[in-house]
This record gives sequence, C-alpha cells and structure tokens, in this order.
Amino acid sequence: MTIRTALRARWAQLRAALKREDGLAATAITYPLLFVLVIAFIQLALWFLGNDVAQSAAVNAYNQSRAYQSNDAAGVQAGTEIVAANGELLNAPTVRVTRTAESVTVTVTGRPLSLIPGLNLPTISRSVTGPIERWVPR
Repeated sequence: MTIRTALRARWAQLRAALKREDGLAATAITYPLLFVLVIAFIQLALWFLGNDVAQSAAVNAYNQSRAYQSNDAAGVQAGTEIVAANGELLNAPTVRVTRTAESVTVTVTGRPLSLIPGLNLPTISRSVTGPIERWVPR
C-alpha cells in the first residue's frame, strides 16, 4: 500500500466522520437555549418567593396592628421584621399601615430579587384589609 492510497483512505474516514457529525452542532445550539430556560425558571421562582414574603409580611403586620390598643408603628415593625428575616428576596421593601376607627389596611411593596443585572421586574405589592379589635359596650 502506497502513501497515496493510505492518505485517500484516511481522508475518506474523516469525510465520513464529518458527515455523521455526532450531534455536535445540535448540542451547540441546544445548550445555550437550555441554559436560558433554566435561568428564566429560577427567575420566575424568585419572583414567586418575593410574592410570598410580601404576603406574609402584610399578614403579620395586619395581625399586629389590628390588636386591641395597638398602633401603626407596631404593624410596620412586624412587617419589616418579616421582610428582613427573609434576606434579599424583596428589595427596597416598604410597609404601610393605615388605621381607621374600624379597620386597618396594610400594604407591602418591593422589588423581587433579580439574577440578571439590569433586569427590572414588576414591583410586587400585597395588601391586607380587615377589622380591628375593639371594645364595644353593650
């Protein structure tokens, strides 16, 4: 066997391997798309966790501020403690408590944690309204 026939045989093997491709091009396209989907799923989960933190802070602030002889400041403090206990799942949180003679409204707002720098997600806002505990003479 001459060198020329050996080179031709080797070249034929290489061409056959390149034609088969073994899915390398498909992998180069699929992996980045899969990565984007995983990041989007994690970002969505973080948004839902921020929702849960805002809701539990609003409920806790409502329960504290509706108590007999309580005030707005106690509700704000209770809501702020819940948000702080959950780390940075809710960025720039605000807790607002509004009391009237018969009801109390608590609103917790904030921005969810973002994995992608510069991505502005919708602001999360949760409100709870209900009656206050009060003594009513007969």
